Amino acid sequence: MLHFYRRLINLHTRDPILAKGDYVPFHADTQVIVFFREHAGQRLLVAVNLTHKPCHVARTIPDGTILVSTLPEREGEHVTGTLGMGGDEGVIIGVEPEARDRGQPGTPAPSPTQAGEGPGAHRRPGHEGKTP
Repeated sequence: MLHFYRRLINLHTRDPILAKGDYVPFHADTQVIVFFREHAGQRLLVAVNLTHKPCHVARTIPDGTILVSTLPEREGEHVTGTLGMGGDEGVIIGVEPEARDRGQPGTPAPSPTQAGEGPGAHRRPGHEGKTP
């Protein structure tokens, strides 16, 4: 866990996207929450599995590389279109420049929500683009 916090602090201090970036909701259900941070043409995808059960994000995500994870062995892993997560896992993915136009809110996934849980994607009205 110490490794995870050190990596987060390092990312936060070297790149203003986490501190200054806009919050853009992407997906939330009973098991996972996913959002973007966007700033100065850069984009990060943040995904957190809120349960102890493994899951898959039920939406197509843009291509990118895992920069920080609660599972250090996943850092540097390339992701394309789908994201599987372990229980209680959190990841920050650097979105590739050519993938920034894909995976916009409203892009449906090719498969239903993970493990049959949750009603699917939900966004709270009026919270688009606001920093929490």
